[in-house]
Amino acid sequence: MGDFELGNGHNWEIEQNDVDLTFYPKQLNCFDASCIELALRCKLERPGDVTLSAVTVSNGDDLRFFKPIYALGADRCLQISSTADLRFAPASVAAELAAFAGRQAFDWLLFGSYQSIGQNGATGILTAHALNLPCYTGVMDFCLDGDGLCVTYRVDDALLTETFSPPGVLVLDDRVTTLLRTPTMKQRLTAGARAVLTQDGGQGAPLIKDPLLERLGEEHTEHVCEMVDAQQLARRMLALCRKEGTV
Repeated sequence: MGDFELGNGHNWEIEQNDVDLTFYPKQLNCFDASCIELALRCKLERPGDVTLSAVTVSNGDDLRFFKPIYALGADRCLQISSTADLRFAPASVAAELAAFAGRQAFDWLLFGSYQSIGQNGATGILTAHALNLPCYTGVMDFCLDGDGLCVTYRVDDALLTETFSPPGVLVLDDRVTTLLRTPTMKQRLTAGARAVLTQDGGQGAPLIKDPLLERLGEEHTEHVCEMVDAQQLARRMLALCRKEGTV
């Protein structure tokens, strides 16, 4: 996602119901950052047994956010190339990640609770489904336990702790707010020459359709937004679902 704090004082221009945010430098969202911090703790505990890879699906226009991850000790940072608009496309992202992970020897796939713009919480679950792997959601914390992973996860209002054997997929709970540590200057300099790896996308087909976005309101240029009433919205939604064959 973009680092919008660097844009204070700038006005956004809306064109065709979209805002150009490509000039903002990219940064990790807080959910993925928490996930990486927990993984780094496992790697620091047993550096000889843990290999950490950070993977993104994007057009690669700005990969600077990978630099601190390298500096903190990641073994590999990789971008799966895609020119598609993936903001509301969890199934397409999951297909790319599953195709990549299926060719690797990963023990665990880790996901933050939500993924970037679009704030969908489905990417990790769909990736697990595509790979036919067990998926553990609501994860609050995890640590190494022998050859397995000791996972604390939330079920309703209860916290359970259990050790699972690999492979599997973990999806963090949205209440996890573990801050990602900041690399030192020495760590940054040491990792400065490491390059982000790239791989062509288009390797996997989505198992389900991505959400279809439809305009349901009427907008005018006189700085007035006129919305249809609830009954009209309901009729439009019903007609759309019938068209898509979901009802």
